[in-house]
Amino acid sequence: MSILYNSQKYTTSVEEKKLQSIYETYDQFQKLLILFNICALAIFSVFDELVYLPALPETIKDFNTTETMGLLTISMYLFGLALSSLLWGALSDYYGRKPIMIFALVCLIFSGLGCYLSPNIYVFIIFRALQGCLVSASVVVAQGTIADVYDQNHRGEIYGIFYGCSSLSGLTGPVFGGEISQRYGWRSTFIFTTILVTVLLIIYVLSVPETHQYMVTRKYLDEKGVKLLECDQSQEPKLINPCLPLCYLNHCSILPYLLPLVAGMLAFKCCSVMLTTTMSLPPYSLSESAVGMLYIPLGIAYLLGSVVGGDLADYVARRSFRISKILEGRMIPGLLLSLTTIIGLLLFGWTIGKVPHAIIPLTGQVLAVFGGSTTRPGILSYLTSKYQENSGSVSSLAYSFQYLVASIVVSFIAPTIEIIHSGPFFTILAIVSLSTTIIAFVSIYEKFRSDQNSEMQSLL
Repeated sequence: MSILYNSQKYTTSVEEKKLQSIYETYDQFQKLLILFNICALAIFSVFDELVYLPALPETIKDFNTTETMGLLTISMYLFGLALSSLLWGALSDYYGRKPIMIFALVCLIFSGLGCYLSPNIYVFIIFRALQGCLVSASVVVAQGTIADVYDQNHRGEIYGIFYGCSSLSGLTGPVFGGEISQRYGWRSTFIFTTILVTVLLIIYVLSVPETHQYMVTRKYLDEKGVKLLECDQSQEPKLINPCLPLCYLNHCSILPYLLPLVAGMLAFKCCSVMLTTTMSLPPYSLSESAVGMLYIPLGIAYLLGSVVGGDLADYVARRSFRISKILEGRMIPGLLLSLTTIIGLLLFGWTIGKVPHAIIPLTGQVLAVFGGSTTRPGILSYLTSKYQENSGSVSSLAYSFQYLVASIVVSFIAPTIEIIHSGPFFTILAIVSLSTTIIAFVSIYEKFRSDQNSEMQSLL
């Protein structure tokens, strides 16, 4: 596997050949240890969200509230993820990855206890939103860490592994959540996640070093008198306005490629919410633990999509294809595979709750999740490679944008489907997915044509 290969040396002159790259300061064991830790945090970030889903109907009954209020516990969690990720990106770019991660994990422990002790739905929604704010740090800071440790030509595969590991929560989160809540009540899921995050915090503190590239280059220069190859390229970080990354949305090199990420996230979240609320009702009438088991094939689909998308992105980046000359070329395989999302959404929307066998809508959701997950590694690899110095902020923007749109849409799923029904709703999502893919392809083509014209002019 290419993560065991030595990082590519960026040497362009005799003088540079004497300098060690920052990517070579970590031996293979250190890289694998760091990757193991951030993948564990990726698993937890999704686990924290999914472990609660099978217990949603029981939570609504316990608080004696409406389905709309129950869905708010999900949408406000996603809204917290969206808003806070911009903050974590800016803070980790300035203070470093490790102190920000530790602070967020410590606070997450207390927010989990707050969810467990909530006396009513309103307090519970507040603590769920707070949980979302804090858990987003584990993903945003981890994405920045990958950009710190792995070079551009191997980054797509690592992002694929990272997101593939997060899909393991789809295998374990709902299954554990459904079983635990059925045996001990829905509140017990938050005790379980609190214990889990405490263990992850201890392991992280003991085994993961600071990886921020500026801080590492300064450490080598000040403490060891060694100048790394990236030393002159690394600028002293400045604390920026957390909302400043939103300015990147004006860039034609970012927004067209964020849209497919948003479409993939909408496909996953909308299908998951519909699956949870529908499968406990006729014609299925499944128990909480049975609903949790339905997420296993979804987790497998997410894992396969992430790994395949990451491997193909790096394959294009390392080969001498004409499209490989531009950074955007690595996104093409994932965008092509994302077309399966359209088929999956249509199949899911027009069969969920209408056919007696759950296997048919579940197949549609598997296709939708697989397609949506294939685009993420290539797009994240492109963004962090193009904006290396602000990789944390750019990653946080991508994360925030996805979850902000998802939180808004999830809030209106129940009333919208009540009016237009599930078939037309998911058809709209399929059209949105197709449109975002076309926009991304057009942007890549324009970039490729522009570079070709520049080469021809330089030859003349």
